[in-house]
Amino acid sequence: MAIQKIKRKTRVGFVASGGAAKAACFHMGVALALQRKGFEFRTGLASEASPLVGNGREIDVLVGSSAGAFACAMISSGHPLEDIYHSLLGHRNAHFPSLSYAQMLYPNLLDTALRFFSRLPKSLAVRGYKSLESLLQGLFCSNGFYSTEKLEAYLRRSILAGNHFDQLAPELYIVTTLLDNPGRLILGPRNLNQLREKLHFYDAETQYDTTVDISHAAAASMSLPPIFKPYQLQTAQGPQYCFDGEIRKTLSTHIARDAGCDLIIASYTHQPYKYREEIGSLADYGIPSILVQALYQLIESRIQGAHDLHLLKQRVMEETQSFFDKKGLSPQLKEEFLQHLNLKLDYNPNVDYIYIHPTEHEDSLFFSDHFNLSSESMEAIAENGFRSAIRALKDYHFSFSEPFSSSQAS
Repeated sequence: MAIQKIKRKTRVGFVASGGAAKAACFHMGVALALQRKGFEFRTGLASEASPLVGNGREIDVLVGSSAGAFACAMISSGHPLEDIYHSLLGHRNAHFPSLSYAQMLYPNLLDTALRFFSRLPKSLAVRGYKSLESLLQGLFCSNGFYSTEKLEAYLRRSILAGNHFDQLAPELYIVTTLLDNPGRLILGPRNLNQLREKLHFYDAETQYDTTVDISHAAAASMSLPPIFKPYQLQTAQGPQYCFDGEIRKTLSTHIARDAGCDLIIASYTHQPYKYREEIGSLADYGIPSILVQALYQLIESRIQGAHDLHLLKQRVMEETQSFFDKKGLSPQLKEEFLQHLNLKLDYNPNVDYIYIHPTEHEDSLFFSDHFNLSSESMEAIAENGFRSAIRALKDYHFSFSEPFSSSQAS
């Protein structure tokens, strides 16, 4: 692959996907690699932060879904990345306490019991007794095995310097999925739908809310069913149940783009297994590995589909420009038509994307546990993220010394 040259950008965004504790560790390894390569995460409170330097190295937009929401909340907190990394390894730190199993996997016992006795008659009445499936659904009234309530308290009490999105120096956006309606609820400091409405790309199924606290937004985004129960958020529109932020859309890079980023770095762990003779078929590894493979293939296809769509738009713009040049048409007319086409395609030619994920031969990451908090597991996954990022960034040359031209702006 040829080295891609990226000139200094006006704004850099970091987008982190889900994948439980495994993904959170991977994202931290990626963040440390970005720091090693000269990038700086803008973190902490806005009232204490220095002004933006504008050198193209500052990452000041963070977008997280599910475990990515947890990772981005920690990164934005103002704690040094090294402290966050060492806390994941279980090292004692009075300023950044480690996460425990009791906080991550808090049993949903009381809520399950209350729902069983109070809602069993209603559930059976609605579903009826037409089949074994409807009977089992009626009897199984639990809405999740665990709750993210302790994770919310951990972030609020021990990690975040400020719990309001508008208090932070970086722009942090956390993605959730609405439970009772098809659509997403995105929590952050700005309603980006208002910007898209001006461009006639308003998304009726995506809501924004700027009133929810960061810790509650992260807890809702991490509520992966059926492991965790849905999380109720008190929004400006009233109470709404939300769950895992990646259910409707994987890698919400468009949020960083809508926030004004022209370099978007996306980190995700969903790399499906590719057959290797020394390992063999996943059919021999049981239902859990088969389910993980099915989920990873689904997610990877969605990510690849979005990437392919971006490349298709890029080719359309290049072919259109080539057509005008070959026909000797007016340069002014060409620019006017290209701008019109950019708008209609929802395409910005100045936005670059860098995708960081495990390589196809990183089998140890595929088979690693999603909820393992042991220092050995956390360290191995974080190192995997670090290696994957360094490997991916080798394909790019960042010309930070070259000033960004205003003519590049969309």
